[in-house]
Amino acid sequence: MIFNFCRFCLLLFVLFLYGGTSLHAQGYQAAKQVLVGQAVNNILLKERPSSSSRIVTKVNSGQKLLITGRDGEWMEVEFLEHKGWSLQSDIEVLGIYTESKAERRKAKKKEKKEKKPQSSPSEKVRREKSQMPWFVGPSMYYAGSGKSFYKHLRAGMELCYFFDLHNCVGLLAEGIFKNGSMYVVGPTIKHQIRSKNSSIAPNVGAALLYYQFDRSSDQEKSLGTQIFVGASRSVAQIRDIELHIQAKIAADLIFVGVEEVRIPFGVGMSLAMRF
Repeated sequence: MIFNFCRFCLLLFVLFLYGGTSLHAQGYQAAKQVLVGQAVNNILLKERPSSSSRIVTKVNSGQKLLITGRDGEWMEVEFLEHKGWSLQSDIEVLGIYTESKAERRKAKKKEKKEKKPQSSPSEKVRREKSQMPWFVGPSMYYAGSGKSFYKHLRAGMELCYFFDLHNCVGLLAEGIFKNGSMYVVGPTIKHQIRSKNSSIAPNVGAALLYYQFDRSSDQEKSLGTQIFVGASRSVAQIRDIELHIQAKIAADLIFVGVEEVRIPFGVGMSLAMRF
């Protein structure tokens, strides 16, 4: 009788195991494999295995998803780029997920890309511009009749060396070729404001210049300074040369070695190169 009772208990235990182990759980108990499932109802994926948890996304009935884990009656799933939890009763398990060759290649490429150190946009700009420190270009400049001066046209040349991303030092030379004669030469410094979101770079600068001008009986040699603001824009790049259009508004303050202070002012344009 005791033997029959033991057999009866063993039979109940086996039936319990068999009845309590569904296809949903077999995959996890065997090797915790990823399964392919299908929503049998409209599902609101939860952030955590709790009915009061925040909703991550909605899965419509009939859509497929991946089952990656389990917590009691809740299943951890992946749907598109979302991860969340759903009740087991809302999902039908279709089988074990097998990754295709295309998906494996995509995963390997993604892994390699993540391992490769990425540069920020500002670092990329800094690296590219540091390889092109020289800025040179001819310019045309129209000056209005300022204080103790007269209207004229100038042609000029600017040579500048960027010692960092924003600042350069160089040489400025200009000369009047219409309505008088004058040449101007001297060192210049310029600060350029660069932004990764804009192709236009505003700048501000100054130059300490030597002036020698001659117009009728008006002849003088003097020292002064030029203050300017402007902007440059990159329009093309040919191999290692970057072409820029540059505009500026400038005012000269001629005050050393003259009978009265002279202040010509005007606007200029130039086509410059950076290399």
